Amino acid sequence: MRFYSRLVDEAQKSQGRVTVVFGSKEPVSTTIRYLESNGLHDAVAVSAPGDVPVGGTPTLLVVGRTGSVLNGWLGRLSRRQEDTVFTLIHQTTYS
Repeated sequence: MRFYSRLVDEAQKSQGRVTVVFGSKEPVSTTIRYLESNGLHDAVAVSAPGDVPVGGTPTLLVVGRTGSVLNGWLGRLSRRQEDTVFTLIHQTTYS
């Protein structure tokens, strides 16, 4: 959960330009309990509709301002992939 904690921290620093939303096929209350039990308090969670391209857990999607998926990853990310996510966030935040 270290990566997700860093991700939430970076989003909070973005002054509203980046939002992290945790989607799950589970009920929102179940997802919130799970996130809180892992130290992610005040997380935003939604119940993902069936048409959202979530092929497994975790699935990370980077979505642009128009709602289009810019990039996505399935499963645990490598350090290099994590760095790519943070690069995208910084590009969004400071561009």
